[in-house]
Amino acid sequence: RRPRGMLFAAAFSPDGRQIAAAGASGAVRLLKTDTGELVGVLHGHQRDVVDLAYCPKKSTLATASRDGDVRLWDTGTGRTRRQLAGGANIRRVAFSPDGQRLAVGKPTVVTVWDVRKGKEIGTLPLPKQNQGLRALAWSSDGRWLAASFGRGIRLWDAKTGKVGDTRNHNREIIPRNVGIGVFQVKMWRNLSMLQRKNDFHQPRNSSS
Repeated sequence: RRPRGMLFAAAFSPDGRQIAAAGASGAVRLLKTDTGELVGVLHGHQRDVVDLAYCPKKSTLATASRDGDVRLWDTGTGRTRRQLAGGANIRRVAFSPDGQRLAVGKPTVVTVWDVRKGKEIGTLPLPKQNQGLRALAWSSDGRWLAASFGRGIRLWDAKTGKVGDTRNHNREIIPRNVGIGVFQVKMWRNLSMLQRKNDFHQPRNSSS
């Protein structure tokens, strides 16, 4: 069945066999990539789910909701492995490449959590006038964490928390998640349970 409301976030599992999709209903739907078959629904959030991310190493999915919680799910059983008190205005979540840390982004700060212990281990402030957090990304070796906000990008040393660099663009940055690229947009046309195909628009090609 097609979920109620708007779709806010979607991501591929690390092996590419599964898609997680969520939005205004608060539920997270798990679907087979090749057929679009619904294989599970994760219930627990009380408000919109605004972002989600698969752990690179385990069958764990992180979801961020406007109810102020970040949940770590076991995608095999559908149960919540851990619940983090992310706080109000959570915008983005991103796992480190080793799956041991989770970055949680809010409008003015990014917090880093130890996934196994469920404890906050770092606080990385954004510039005061940043026009809102747009995206989070780790370097492939897990050494650096980057955040985009409005027209700027800030880079931190993930081990020390020190700011490595802050750059500004002439125009607003439009974040693009590799997991929601051209291939996935085309796939939505076969997943009528999510949204009408006309609700999704293929992004223009960009050289940047």
